[in-house]
Amino acid sequence: MFIFISSLSYCSYVDTQVPSSSAGSTGLMTRLFIPDTTRFTSGAPVVIYLQGGNVIDNVDTSSRFTRFGFIVITFNYPGGTGSGGTYDNRGINCLTALKDIIKFAAGQIQDNSGRYLNQITYPKISLYTNVGILGSSNGGNITIAAAGYFGQELNLSWIANWESPVGEEMPGAELGRRGNSNGNPFTNPAYNDTTGVIDYTKLKFSDTVTVYNQSTPFHGGFYYDMNNNNVPNRGTDYIVNGYWVVNYGVLRGIVSARLIREAINRGVYPSSPPSHIPQLTEADDFWQLRTGDRWIDSVKAKLPNIMFMVTASDSDHVQSAKDHPHVFNQYEKFRAAAPRFVRLNPDRAYIEYITGQSQGTCPDNNAFEQFTHISIRSKLMPETVSDINYQAAGICELADRTCSGNTNPNLPYVIYCNTLGVTQLGNEIPGKYELKQNYPNPFNPVTNIEFKIPRRTFAELKIFDVTGKLIDILLSSELQPGTYSAKWNALNYSSGVYLYLLVTSEFTQTKRMMLIK
Repeated sequence: MFIFISSLSYCSYVDTQVPSSSAGSTGLMTRLFIPDTTRFTSGAPVVIYLQGGNVIDNVDTSSRFTRFGFIVITFNYPGGTGSGGTYDNRGINCLTALKDIIKFAAGQIQDNSGRYLNQITYPKISLYTNVGILGSSNGGNITIAAAGYFGQELNLSWIANWESPVGEEMPGAELGRRGNSNGNPFTNPAYNDTTGVIDYTKLKFSDTVTVYNQSTPFHGGFYYDMNNNNVPNRGTDYIVNGYWVVNYGVLRGIVSARLIREAINRGVYPSSPPSHIPQLTEADDFWQLRTGDRWIDSVKAKLPNIMFMVTASDSDHVQSAKDHPHVFNQYEKFRAAAPRFVRLNPDRAYIEYITGQSQGTCPDNNAFEQFTHISIRSKLMPETVSDINYQAAGICELADRTCSGNTNPNLPYVIYCNTLGVTQLGNEIPGKYELKQNYPNPFNPVTNIEFKIPRRTFAELKIFDVTGKLIDILLSSELQPGTYSAKWNALNYSSGVYLYLLVTSEFTQTKRMMLIK
């Protein structure tokens, strides 16, 4: 049985338990954020949000993207608060959990109380054909891995990743970390950011070098000997710290399997490594399920119609290499795999739609555009746009493209999805803004609202009850000049007076209408 928890701005939320073979009889503690108004008149697209880092409890308490008409799902991994099972550092147990959450989001399975998602969110309708995942930072690795591992079972339409460290060198920031990390250079000087090649001839191991799990020191580790003096020198050499997790019951700084393989081949892997240094088989097994790039071809094979977007700013929150290798890595591998749609950062029209401002300095990349380690640097978001805004722009674009079937490489304006119930009446450009009286009026239960837009603009058409409470949004999109007609179906509302409001940057007008049943 689900329990109503609270109300937030733009939404309410509900907690429930979703069954999963990875979580025993308890299931997965899952939180559903339900928007006050769905993105489309046919219902709300569903986005599953995954936090970064290596957190066990993924449930979020913010409404996030409900304001854009999404149902948002978060959940705690196996072993987390309220979830059964055992946490395995986002290994197969966590991938299985995500698989089952996706199936729940797509109406394939019920929660522990025997309810489908639509039964819980009613009267808001969940669109089972428009389900996506947003992977924040390290959350992006599990989005790709789960889609590649379980894709044949999933009704998944799209994936959006934000600055995700995809590639086994990336979670441990082996190529460079933003900010001073224990005296290291910001970027690994053995990494060539114009070619993407690591100079492994500089790779060494030292029993005396200190690596850290947060502030706890461990002795012995790999480093790149830029001075060629066989002595680790902080500030000039680059100390590899690893990605710290408990693996095989021991706390280890997991470095990339590629690094260990190179160390073995070059004779610098220690004959008796300290316990925090993994063996090659351990590192290879660990990264097999925890870095998304190993699964991209499988995602394409199992989900050929999936849409993918990676979003990132020109000043990444963790990685520091100038070519943003983690972004380049996942984008170019998806582009080469050629799914239905792949893009680096949202269309500029969507950034302007989310921010409500002109964004001429933002990139406007084409879908499937090919980048190099040099050209990608000018294709990332400026820091003047917040990460939440371009994450929101990304999921709105992917949901709208899924709704409309539009996969054009670039968009002149926000996609106008027909399920909004708004249609354009001819191509003549009006001379002025106009909001007409609805017809029929009075009505039961459907009425039409006609309005005119003389120039390209962002427009909203909202419905309020007589107390001024917002009850529906018929339009929230950028429009080209023209005359439009919107339908409002008041089947679920009682008789009375309602208000409809048209808002643009240059025009605002409200009119009254009467529903009689």
